[in-house]
Amino acid sequence: MRIHGTTRLRPVEVFATDEAPKLKPLPDTVFDIPVCVNPKVAPDRHGQISQALYSIPGDLLGQRLTARVDSQTVKLYFRGELIKVDPKVGPGRRQTDPADLPSELTAFAMRDLTTLQRKAFD
Repeated sequence: MRIHGTTRLRPVEVFATDEAPKLKPLPDTVFDIPVCVNPKVAPDRHGQISQALYSIPGDLLGQRLTARVDSQTVKLYFRGELIKVDPKVGPGRRQTDPADLPSELTAFAMRDLTTLQRKAFD
């Protein structure tokens, strides 16, 4: 309840009369805090992010990327440019997009993936 040196008003009273009515209500949802990591692109064209593997487009083998991970998505950046957005998958899972792989490897990679999926559901 002190008197402000410059305005000669009480800060709590100024807040209650001038500033509080202009505040927006609090949001209903909690803010989703993103995490940034720098995965390295492995020879199989995947990067490990939050204990899961994500396929990387283009010829970026051995390069370090920047990944922004929140509760729903994984955004991949190379030299500040957004190159891909994937849905987030759980630890130990793999997110492979056939379009990220060269045509000579796509059939082979997807064959292994379907075989693994078939074995998992048997």
